[in-house]
Amino acid sequence: MSLTTEERQNLLFDLSQMGSSGRAEGERSDTFKRTYLPVPEHVRAFDPSVALVLGARGAGKSELFRAAVKENLLPAIIRTTPEARNLRISEKAEWLTGHPLEKDFPDAAGLRRFYDSQSSKADAERDLWFAYLVRTVRSHLRESSIQESEMLKLPGAEIEKIVGAFRSLESKPLLALDDLDRRLEEEDGWVLVSYDELDVIGAYDWGSMIASIRGLVSFWASYARRWTRIRPKIFLRTDLFRRHGQSLGADLIKLTANRAEINWSGRNLYAMLIKRIANASERFGGLLPPKQSEL
Repeated sequence: MSLTTEERQNLLFDLSQMGSSGRAEGERSDTFKRTYLPVPEHVRAFDPSVALVLGARGAGKSELFRAAVKENLLPAIIRTTPEARNLRISEKAEWLTGHPLEKDFPDAAGLRRFYDSQSSKADAERDLWFAYLVRTVRSHLRESSIQESEMLKLPGAEIEKIVGAFRSLESKPLLALDDLDRRLEEEDGWVLVSYDELDVIGAYDWGSMIASIRGLVSFWASYARRWTRIRPKIFLRTDLFRRHGQSLGADLIKLTANRAEINWSGRNLYAMLIKRIANASERFGGLLPPKQSEL
């Protein structure tokens, strides 16, 4: 195919703009859906039995998170990726965001005040995530005492009041989640709660970040075996895992036994590059032979 000088310049300009969207979080939805590449080795991260997903900075943890949670691409991934068809999960799975919650979560100062005010740090770290999990799945709960609780009505930044309201309900939140898990099993449904960007919790306060991650790991190490259809997906940077694994306690070992790691082979990197080039613009797409694709 011969190109004019103008056509060649237009294609080079499109190519120069290929990475202008930056990180996965900032890419437009329509662009993301065209350029996202489902890598077979990464598909295991979607398995319900995998609670912990590790990857280096920039490896694509947030891209996986966005594909499943924000863009709802898992049904298409299951249909088009042979490795995904062996997963126990159905296309009816619902992905919810446990973190980041933006304005529905306390800031660094609020977290520090909360931890400083608690007599039992370990209980505080776990109760925080239990309370916010209930808030995350609120639309699925039937218990009226939960729905009418201040725990759900308070602004997300009011962490001390939210955890206080959670504790005042005693065993009711646990029973409500037990009931939800039972209903999901009967209906062959799933609720997967994803936690991403954990390295920004607490912002400048390193102690709050470690305490929060430790609480999240401890909470799910305790309840991942209790609930079979309410499942966590904890996306954690590999360097944090290696550097602070000991600080996160023995509970981390329970979650790491069955984990997924985001690595890229040379073949997959080239495949992603080709797909991004092909979708850099309509002009590039027009150079390729037509092909039906769902993803």
